[in-house]
Amino acid sequence: MADDVFYATRQASSGFSGVGTIKAKLLKDARIHCEKSSQKVEIIRLWNNEGPFIFGNFPRAEIEFRCK
Repeated sequence: MADDVFYATRQASSGFSGVGTIKAKLLKDARIHCEKSSQKVEIIRLWNNEGPFIFGNFPRAEIEFRCK
């Protein structure tokens, strides 16, 4: 990744949590990271896996972002 591009991922510990919750936490993490340098988040890519969320296929999301 380029120096100014950041990447983060989250995965639920079970299939009972929705992907929306995971994505919201990632967006919050990115916002907090950028606010440390008084910048705003620019989302490059936001991805999540598809259900059904059973047998180890737990909700998972990834974010690629930069601070501007």
